[in-house]
Amino acid sequence: GFLAAKAVCFTLTSLLGAEAMRDWGWRLPFILAAIPGLISVAGRRGMPESSAFLEQQAEAEKEQEAAEQEGGAETEVPHSRSSMRQVVADNGPNIWIGFGAVACAATMGYGGYVWTNVYLGKRGMSQ
Repeated sequence: GFLAAKAVCFTLTSLLGAEAMRDWGWRLPFILAAIPGLISVAGRRGMPESSAFLEQQAEAEKEQEAAEQEGGAETEVPHSRSSMRQVVADNGPNIWIGFGAVACAATMGYGGYVWTNVYLGKRGMSQ
C-alpha cells in the first residue's frame, strides 16, 4: 500500500509539477483512493452471509418468537452479542498486546520513513 501511494504521488508530481501539487494537486490522491474503496464496498455488499451466521440468526429469531409467545412483547431476550465490557474483560491482555504492537509498528514506520530521511538529508544525501 505504501509503495503504491508513493508511486501515485510521484507520478502526479511528475505530471503536474511541484507547484500544482502544492496548490490543488494534493487532492487527487485522495480522490483516486476512493476508487478501490468503492470497489471493496461493492464487493462486500454482494458477498453472501456465512452459514454459521445464518444459523445463529435463525436461532435468535426462534428465541425471540418463543419469548413473545410466552410472556408477550415485554419479555426481553438477552442479546447473543457480548457487550463491550465483557469483551474487554475476557480479552484485556490481548487487547493491550495489540495496542503495543500497533504502537511499535508506528514508531518503527516513523523512524524508517521520516526520521531516517531527515537524518540523511542533514548529512548531505540528495532528495
